[in-house]
Amino acid sequence: MGKKNLHLLLINPWIFDLAAHDLWAKPLGLLLLGGLVRTRGYQVRLIDCLDVHEARMEGITGIKPARRGMHGTGKFFRTQLPKPPPLICGLPGQDPAEDAHSGGVVRDHGARPYLAEFSPIPGTALWAEAVRSSPFDLETEPLYHNNSILPCRSQGIGPEELQWLKNLCRKNQT
Repeated sequence: MGKKNLHLLLINPWIFDLAAHDLWAKPLGLLLLGGLVRTRGYQVRLIDCLDVHEARMEGITGIKPARRGMHGTGKFFRTQLPKPPPLICGLPGQDPAEDAHSGGVVRDHGARPYLAEFSPIPGTALWAEAVRSSPFDLETEPLYHNNSILPCRSQGIGPEELQWLKNLCRKNQT
């Protein structure tokens, strides 16, 4: 294989957290590497996802166009990343193992599970089932609607199991 057939694609990726990024910096390390391998006979191409003049970025669904001011200042391409839905524990009749399994599925896909506790609200679709399944008098005492006590929890989920689920989500422990 001759040197004419050697190709290298360099990609300067999107920024996901602007807090620690110098918006004026160019990918100098990447460009230096590209220049070095080019002198060795490689054909080098660069895709710069931060370049507001990158023609390949135009027309991608969900990406807002970048607006530029004088002297090239302005914003980068933007897209909103959706927050994943929470795992809800303490639903009437729910098996606690469901949350542990769902948390594992979320982690296996590289995301961090987010745990929320169910709170019964009068007039909602689950209200009647919540009243039937709760050991507390939900209809006459509004304080029992507080999600921190898991008023509709199933047998087998107590404070220790709830803490275990919270730790599972926070620290990705199994």
